[in-house]
Amino acid sequence: MGPTPGEPIEDLTRVVSAKLNHPIGIHTHNDGELAVANTLAGVRGGAVHIQGTINGYGERCGNANMVSVMANLALKTDLSLRPAGGGDISHLTSLSRSVAEIANVTPLDYQPFVGRSAFAHKGGVHGAAVAKVERSYQHIDPVLVGNQSRLVVSELGGRANTRIRRDHELYLMADRTLPYGYVVEVMAAVQRAGVTNLGMITNPVQARAERAEAEAKETTAP
Repeated sequence: MGPTPGEPIEDLTRVVSAKLNHPIGIHTHNDGELAVANTLAGVRGGAVHIQGTINGYGERCGNANMVSVMANLALKTDLSLRPAGGGDISHLTSLSRSVAEIANVTPLDYQPFVGRSAFAHKGGVHGAAVAKVERSYQHIDPVLVGNQSRLVVSELGGRANTRIRRDHELYLMADRTLPYGYVVEVMAAVQRAGVTNLGMITNPVQARAERAEAEAKETTAP
């Protein structure tokens, strides 16, 4: 089942399950970017066995991504994963990245649930909102799948992004000697630098901000 939309899959699974009177499973491919959605539809229709692969690696456009399937089933339904203990998904992020390393494939930053950017917040409004109420722009607590939130310093970010990044760096430093004016200085540097090549993978503004942080640390080190 590759390009078929979810609703027929749910209905078909329900009909087949009723006629066979036997536990059935579902095996989907991602030809229409529907593998995970169709798998979940199959479960709603009565499938109790799911076939898929970690990170969706597979033939043609791939198979159902079991990382997303497990996270959705465990966190967004009242179903229980089997075998016993299968509902523990707190290591999904490390599992995803380990399989990617074994397969010699660069992890996808934008992969749902476990990607590095899955809970990254770049815009100033987003950063300010998350700083006040973390769940305001996050559909789950990233810790549940072993991931973490990340505020990105960029030309679109506000002071909240830079302030929280600064506080994080100060927390990691033993002497915590960076001046508070550092926030304003970094934001000014980011705005002066502008953006020449902001893409889906690389963020030169973030890189410049990180260099600014490193230089600030060097100038304040004893």
